[in-house]
Order: sequence, then structure tokens, then C-alpha cells
Amino acid sequence: MYDLVVTKHAHEQYCRRVEEIERDELIRRLKSELRLDKPPYYLFRALNSWWVCEVSGKTVVVVTCYGNGHMDIPAALRWARRHNDRLRFDDVI
Repeated sequence: MYDLVVTKHAHEQYCRRVEEIERDELIRRLKSELRLDKPPYYLFRALNSWWVCEVSGKTVVVVTCYGNGHMDIPAALRWARRHNDRLRFDDVI
């Protein structure tokens, strides 16, 4: 079984992009949705949001949250990498 850690950055991004929530509650919800008998792929969908994680030993570290939306994040990241570009999720231009 893997442990789950949500970084401060991932928590802040979820609060900014999805909803305000206490960090412990976010961890509880993620744990209830994920199967932690094996680590998720580095980019995964949970709580209707896209997340990025790293695995360190037996710990899954959730690094950031891309938020809710209909965008195909894996395809968008491939496109951005191919075109030496990046994705923006804020309204600031």
C-alpha cells in the first residue's frame, strides 16, 4: 500500500482552481477515490480534476493540480512539449 502526500502547492492550486477545502479533507477525498495498492500514472484524474504526482519509495506525492475542465490535459501537454510551449490555466494574459 502506498502513502499519499499532497504538497502545499497542489493544495493551493486545487483551492484556487476548483474549491476552497482544508488540506486534510482533500487528502481524505483523494484517498477515497484512488486505489493506492499501486501508484497512479504521473498524470491522473481524480475528483474531476487533473493531477501530477511523483512516486518516492512507497509514497505518492501529489505535486500539482490542473483543476477541472474538459481539456484533454495529456494531449495538451504533448502538444506543448512538441511546440516548445506551455499551458496556462489562469485568466492573466
